[in-house]
Amino acid sequence: MKPKSLAAPLLLIGAGVILLLRNLWPEIPLFEILTRYWPLVLVVWGTIRLIEVLWWHFSGRALPASSVSPGEWAVVILLCLLGSGLFWGYHSYWKHWPGGRITIRGIEIFGESYDTPIQVEQPSPSKTPKVILELGRGTARIVGVDSQSFKITGRKTIRALNQADAQKADQATPLEITPRGDQIFVRTNLERVDSSQRPSVDLEVSLPKGASLEARARSADLDVTDLSGAVEVYSDQADVRVKNIGSLKVEFSRSNVVRATGVRGAVEIKARSRGRDVELESVSGPVKVTGPYSGELSFREVASPLRFKTPETEFSAEKIAGSLRVDLSNITAENATGPIRLTSKSRDVAVSEFSQSLDLTVERGDLEIRPGARFGRIEARTGNGNIDFFAPPGASFEILATTDRGRIENYFGGGFKVTERGRGSELRGATGSGPTVTLQTDRGAINILKSTSSQPSPQLLPKTISAPDPAHNPPPAPNGKP
Repeated sequence: MKPKSLAAPLLLIGAGVILLLRNLWPEIPLFEILTRYWPLVLVVWGTIRLIEVLWWHFSGRALPASSVSPGEWAVVILLCLLGSGLFWGYHSYWKHWPGGRITIRGIEIFGESYDTPIQVEQPSPSKTPKVILELGRGTARIVGVDSQSFKITGRKTIRALNQADAQKADQATPLEITPRGDQIFVRTNLERVDSSQRPSVDLEVSLPKGASLEARARSADLDVTDLSGAVEVYSDQADVRVKNIGSLKVEFSRSNVVRATGVRGAVEIKARSRGRDVELESVSGPVKVTGPYSGELSFREVASPLRFKTPETEFSAEKIAGSLRVDLSNITAENATGPIRLTSKSRDVAVSEFSQSLDLTVERGDLEIRPGARFGRIEARTGNGNIDFFAPPGASFEILATTDRGRIENYFGGGFKVTERGRGSELRGATGSGPTVTLQTDRGAINILKSTSSQPSPQLLPKTISAPDPAHNPPPAPNGKP
């Protein structure tokens, strides 16, 4: 009869003892011990098998054909690969398993969140203090109040395997408030614990209305209301919403939204890596927006010069009394004051009720241009797309329109002359002395139309314009537009 081995039962007993010790004393760095001393399993296994073979030999029992079976060799090879891989991974990237914890991209698989309440109140050093807030990670709602006091309430959240670890991390990250002249330094100190514990704060902050704020964070969601001073935000990842403040400056690597309403001073927004949505409304000071954005840029009622520059688009105007909207496929501007300059790679553009000059260039896209009653020089160019120019009734201007491949239709009248040029066309003419209008497309149609006071909101016309119906006099505008 083939003798049975005791190696497997003894190894199971050993594994059970180790796991039991881990449950009784959680502070034991079990994972580190296993990755470092796993070869002892092979030593113990081999020793047990050797003792068994010697015992069978001296007791006169029949010996097996092989001391280690093929199945056992397969287990040995698998164990060697697994143990070597764990050792290399753990000791090469130890920060991903701090304190024996297993994390994926900084998020701990095991454990739970522990909250600690925060409540601090003290007099403000002045009616116009500057608060420097080092937030770390979390959210903060800052409100200006009619009081000369400084108040913070909220909670701190730390993820840990047990209450003792959470308390230890809480003690290592005290909220510090340090007045220094007219400045108040607020530090959450969350960087003092490992990021795998996901430390964060959720704060409600009350300040005197005359205060200003400088917030620095790794990842923050900020909501600021009713501060007459400047608001500055510097963060790796930040969502910012402000209302009724003095001025705004935001610099971030990533953001889902920056929304500002009622800003009395300047606004500067800079995305270093990727922003998404920007919404500005009722801004009295100059506006500057730079960086890459994948969402929608929306501007309404900007009383001072507006500049924004992205890898795809660059725009400038002296004032936006109406609105400007920029998304991934369209740019729409209404009631802007020039000089207006816009360049873009691939977007359809509609500009209406603008005054002063317009310089518009796109590599690919349709253009719809509806100037106001008092417009200046207009230059509009597209590499591939249609151009529709709606001139005010009775307007005086000189026009030159050219297309290399396409037709030009004159629905305005005025005696403009259209000349065929191979596969393209040219239109020239004037209605009195006025600003020069230059329209050019490499591939597309150009339509000269007459706008009316009852015209609908600007909408881009279809890319394909049908020829006028000779049975109607005068021929209708495309899509029934005036």
